[in-house]
Amino acid sequence: MIQLTRLDNGLRIITDSMPRMRSIALGIWVRAGSVDETDPEKGLSHFLEHMLFKGSKHFTAREIAQSLESVGGSLNASTGKELSVFTAHVVDEHIEIAVRVLSDLLLHPRLASRDIELER
Repeated sequence: MIQLTRLDNGLRIITDSMPRMRSIALGIWVRAGSVDETDPEKGLSHFLEHMLFKGSKHFTAREIAQSLESVGGSLNASTGKELSVFTAHVVDEHIEIAVRVLSDLLLHPRLASRDIELER
């Protein structure tokens, strides 16, 4: 059964339970995409998507890459015209690390000058 929960801060959480499944799919959809970019900003949403995987407050780029892969999961992102989407897939017993990594990428990105120059 699909359920919508709205937190006090406006965040909307959509959940769906499939009791026989042990896999977890987490997704965070951010209203940021190419449609919002002016000519001088073209590509900025996609650039930022890449930058978020370069490191965060609690994880290095290598730790981000290995965090879910080491437990058989995956971490990915994509940017479209209207949305940037960040996803994690893991077995249910590893949901804590998936939530920690995904939230740290978005809430505490490192955005180091060196990484910005290399990504350009």
